[in-house]
Amino acid sequence: MKRTNTFAVRPLSDDGEQVLRDLLDASSALWNEINYQRLMRYNDEDGFEGDVWDADTGRLEGKYKGVLGASTAQTVRRANTEAWRGFFENKKAYHDESNTSVTEHPEPPGFRGLGNRRFPMVGES
Repeated sequence: MKRTNTFAVRPLSDDGEQVLRDLLDASSALWNEINYQRLMRYNDEDGFEGDVWDADTGRLEGKYKGVLGASTAQTVRRANTEAWRGFFENKKAYHDESNTSVTEHPEPPGFRGLGNRRFPMVGES
């Protein structure tokens, strides 16, 4: 079991709020681009060859380093990788008749939306 810390972030100024929103938007965009590349490979879509681990996540990470910083971009990439690993583990357990720990068909990791302005922190599904 992983430990989760929950906290509220309250910017002290309008500029601080905008900076935070920009960081969260960029974090979600990076997650979504990595996830899209992996999902297209998982679904064997035209133009996407290889398996999910063949996605060029390093290039995507580099694209966002200027906004997020290198360590945050790397953390988002790693969190997405862990989400996909967890999906494959759940899928394997679901199809293993001797394992009853997964009872619902697992779905691939989802995309991060902007509609409700709630941004899951890195590692939260």
